[in-house]
Amino acid sequence: MCDAQKPLPKLPIPELSETLSKYLLCIRPIVSNDHYERTRQFVEEFKKLGGTGEQLQKRLLEYAETTDNWVSHTVNFCADRCY
Repeated sequence: MCDAQKPLPKLPIPELSETLSKYLLCIRPIVSNDHYERTRQFVEEFKKLGGTGEQLQKRLLEYAETTDNWVSHTVNFCADRCY
């Protein structure tokens, strides 16, 4: 980076409810009604106060404070284990 360039701002972390709503919206056209309903129920359980989703969101927010780009590390982490 050149000295005259300003660093890019950190990427924001979306609210958990926003992420889960988009997830359901994205899968709706490609899964059966039964599969969608089971997934919707799982999402409702996942996002309960004090539940797994809230705990993971908190950990992600904490991690994001320690790095410039939480997304690239997350993508690389997943790619290393999936491919």
